[in-house]
Amino acid sequence: MSPNNHELIAKIAGYLNQQLKGFYLRDCFSLNKQELIFIFRQRNETFAFELFYDSQESFVFFPLRVSTPRNPQNIFPQLENALVLGVEVVKDDRSFIIKFDEGKTLLFKLYGRNANVILFTKNKVLSVFRENLKSDLAATLPKDLLTPTLDESINILYTQNEYAREYLSHKKFEDTGKQLRTEITKKIDRVGAKINSNQKQLASLANDTDYRTKADLLMANLHAISMESKEVVLQNFYTNLPTKIKLKEGISPQENAERFYRKSKNQIKEKEILLQLKSDLQKELEALLLKPAALYP
Repeated sequence: MSPNNHELIAKIAGYLNQQLKGFYLRDCFSLNKQELIFIFRQRNETFAFELFYDSQESFVFFPLRVSTPRNPQNIFPQLENALVLGVEVVKDDRSFIIKFDEGKTLLFKLYGRNANVILFTKNKVLSVFRENLKSDLAATLPKDLLTPTLDESINILYTQNEYAREYLSHKKFEDTGKQLRTEITKKIDRVGAKINSNQKQLASLANDTDYRTKADLLMANLHAISMESKEVVLQNFYTNLPTKIKLKEGISPQENAERFYRKSKNQIKEKEILLQLKSDLQKELEALLLKPAALYP
């Protein structure tokens, strides 16, 4: 049975009516944006329930243990230590109310993603838990109310807690899968960008053979180059075209040739490093693309 079924909500209201009469509201706080926790007390006895909601569902369940944060912010401070007079259910609707002394009432609307809790004083809205639901700011207290009876044929605490356990466990699994898919997609994009950059660098090296050519041309023409030359134009015996070569001042033509040979050698090493990086990146990309298919429903 869906936790949003109005018949089940009536049974929950009946259980709450039995449990909460004569209790005082001790705390009402939220640890995250998808829950609202209520803790009631009577002498040394406490009772708690939690309203959970997300984009698909809303339901009430009964945590066996609740960790109260230090100095929790009370969502409804107007109800601090308020006495519970009873719980009623709205006829044929997915909502119920908790009546307190001094004319205050909490309306619980279990409307899936539009779930909300509204505090009334008499018939006037005093406070709204989810203020982004603008229509609830002008809500009115339902009039078609029924006093629910306790249905002893169903263990509401067990039923709701089992549903909550299964739903939240599945939600955690889905959220984890979604997070992993997002992380993997980002990694694939980063690796893809690195591969593109790597390919551009390799293409640049493949087209750049000047250092080796310039060194060969200088060595073949040492006799025709003076120490004072800042640049020379030599016939390229690879292309049969003239090639301009800028020389470093203060060193001999042979030393300039050796300098170009060193640059050429460094290019070769750089190419080897880039090729190894290319191989590593491709392996990393293949591994990312082979992640379990379950992550990509």
